[in-house]
Amino acid sequence: MKSKILRTIILLAVVSLAFGLERVDVIHLKNSDIIKGVIVENVPNDYVKIELTCGSIMSYNYRDIIKFSKETVKPPQTQSLYTSDSQKLFMYKNLKKSPATAVVLSFLLPSTGHAYAGNWSRGLVFTGLKIGSIVFANTVGIDEHYAGRRNGYRYYRTEPNVGFYFCMAGLVALSVLELVDASNEVKKYNQKWYNFIYTGKPSLGMKITPNRDGANLMLTCNF
Repeated sequence: MKSKILRTIILLAVVSLAFGLERVDVIHLKNSDIIKGVIVENVPNDYVKIELTCGSIMSYNYRDIIKFSKETVKPPQTQSLYTSDSQKLFMYKNLKKSPATAVVLSFLLPSTGHAYAGNWSRGLVFTGLKIGSIVFANTVGIDEHYAGRRNGYRYYRTEPNVGFYFCMAGLVALSVLELVDASNEVKKYNQKWYNFIYTGKPSLGMKITPNRDGANLMLTCNF
């Protein structure tokens, strides 16, 4: 009886170990880099596409590849997903975005810089505030003064008041802030990818939402 229980425990341990491992494709490059993932497309003597653990798909020419192999690995927990510093740098350079590009896009068309940084809603806030400034400048910021009659009609002349200039100053300030903020959002985007690639730890967030029974706790994971 004891021997049967022991065999059962050993069998369960082996099965658990087997399910805890996974087979991955390995590409050995001529520059000594080792790429691990799942090959999703292979055109012999031309190129191969491999999906990395993070979900990105990379393409390599056959002329840069030494060999292919398979490897049984344990799914990574908190370790970095990339095997060499050159591979990490290559991945980061391909994923990072330019803060200068965000500034130019925001200057040419409001909100597009934030959309480029992956935070379109934040750009819409700036756009809404600027539209509000223009509306107030042309309503509250304009005074009408009676200018007399002509041909039986009353004529009024309009002139800006202090509110108009205040709204215009706010519009300029918001435009500058949008450029700076779009640049900062791209830097945050790049920092998230840097943390994920070099440490394997994505940024975590927590949100508590009150409800009738108490509160809901929501954890978010942003790569």
